[in-house]
Amino acid sequence: MLGMTQAAERAGVSRRTIWRYVRDGRLPSVLQGQRRLVDAAAVDQRFALHRDLADILITRWARYLARMRPAPLAVTLFGSAARHEPAPHDIDVLMVVPAGQHNHPDYHRVYHALWTQAAAVSDLPANILVIDTDELARGAYGAAEMLLVDIVRDGIDCGPHTLTELLRNVLKATSPGSAA
Repeated sequence: MLGMTQAAERAGVSRRTIWRYVRDGRLPSVLQGQRRLVDAAAVDQRFALHRDLADILITRWARYLARMRPAPLAVTLFGSAARHEPAPHDIDVLMVVPAGQHNHPDYHRVYHALWTQAAAVSDLPANILVIDTDELARGAYGAAEMLLVDIVRDGIDCGPHTLTELLRNVLKATSPGSAA
């Protein structure tokens, strides 16, 4: 059994993160006197999964997307899970679909499959942001510009296209003077 400080050091996270996991019931603990203790094996198991989470999701999603027709134009894991942080709060995903295709049933199936596979691997909530190429072009110039910069910098592409490649093509097609 480990104290909260020892558990945090072992997992490579803050004490606050360990407390949050205990409070949320994701890490079992016992009260011994006035000290809260957690099992060392539970700490190892919980945080080892998080270190491997991005690799597991990318592999599953890439396999799934290779079979999917029509496939979204790009699927990118970003945020704390993509940065391989030891204790991500959630799983952030950007899915880009063709212009005007938000409500296409095939893309709803992809959304559901990505969410289901994330839930099967981890107990973390999955936040899947679905945008179309028109929104991608507007976001590159608007309020979402910094978010897109972060996603391009830290994101891990699952396919079929990279977000950078897709952004380049969308911006080229929508730039002033293009023959679109």
